[in-house]
Amino acid sequence: MVSLQKCVKFNNDASVVRPAGIAGIGGVLRDDKGQVLTLFFGPASSLDPAVSETIAIKAALEVFDQTFWKGKAHLVAESNSEVTVSWCSRPA
Repeated sequence: MVSLQKCVKFNNDASVVRPAGIAGIGGVLRDDKGQVLTLFFGPASSLDPAVSETIAIKAALEVFDQTFWKGKAHLVAESNSEVTVSWCSRPA
C-alpha cells in the first residue's frame, strides 16, 4: 500500500456572463510547496453560477483521477462558492 504523506490542492472556479450567454471553468492543482502540477479550463454548460462551480469541482476531481498523484497524495478541493461547498458536504 502507498503511504499518503503528501497533500495536493485544487483551486477551481467558474465564471458566468449571463448577458453574453457564456460560462467557463478552470482550476490549478498545486503541491504542498505551491508548485503548479497541472491546470484545466474550458466551457461550462450552465449559466447558473452555483451549477457552474459544481461542474468545476467535478472537472477537478476527474483531472485528479487521471494524474500521477492519484493514490499518492491526499486531495483538497477548494471552492469560493458557499452554496456549492454545502451541496458537496451534504450526505446523499
